[in-house]
Amino acid sequence: MLTELRRFVARASSTHRALVALESVPEHVLLIAPSTPGSFALARQLCRRRSCYVSSGALTQLPCWNLTAHLKHPADIARAFAGQTALPRTVISFPDQHAPSGSACVLIPFLQTRYAFSSFEALLVARHKPRVYAVATRSRACDFILHEVRYDELFSPDGRLLSLPGLVRRLMMHLEQDLTRPAPDWLAADVFRLQSEPVRWLHIREELKDVECLLRMHLQSRYCDRVRTEAALAAVVARQRLFMRPLASAMEGHTS
Repeated sequence: MLTELRRFVARASSTHRALVALESVPEHVLLIAPSTPGSFALARQLCRRRSCYVSSGALTQLPCWNLTAHLKHPADIARAFAGQTALPRTVISFPDQHAPSGSACVLIPFLQTRYAFSSFEALLVARHKPRVYAVATRSRACDFILHEVRYDELFSPDGRLLSLPGLVRRLMMHLEQDLTRPAPDWLAADVFRLQSEPVRWLHIREELKDVECLLRMHLQSRYCDRVRTEAALAAVVARQRLFMRPLASAMEGHTS
């Protein structure tokens, strides 16, 4: 109980310092934070002081954090801001809760392996060039501090983005430092592990197994086009083998 009291005091003090720091920034900003009670408290207080959107996720949706009124899916935020030269609202993002997929997925080196991140934050930066701040844990007492994230050199003189993965890495660098030794109150471990490359490969391999099973069942069908079905089956089996070696080495590196 004494430990939790110390954490409560540390979070409250950190929240106050962060709010004071942001008061000196008149324009709307992008705030990137790990999923901790302190970050949620900061988001809640910031939403009371300025117009904000908070990225919707598995944890921010929980009623206990009192963020429901400000939640919006990252894709919906990006669409709502399209055509704006500057952010019309402050955006508070929790990338350890975003489940990227398809073309919105960017794989970057992270925590001695690779993780998939949504391009949401990078898209906002490329479009609107906001000031970006990252919440970084300071100690095991769960206090935190704001760091401004600079990214000017990642754009050409005419404003073109030079490297999307490079920008994502820059925006996530403080999150990576945090998760190298996660704070004791970090809440997104189970959600975030799904973004690791080994886990994503494992899920794809399981999906391919399901497809293989369906194709083998179809081969038993009376009206099966055997030539096409056998070609599709061979392609699926080959795809599974393609995943086997990198998956094994990635899992080995992840556990070493």
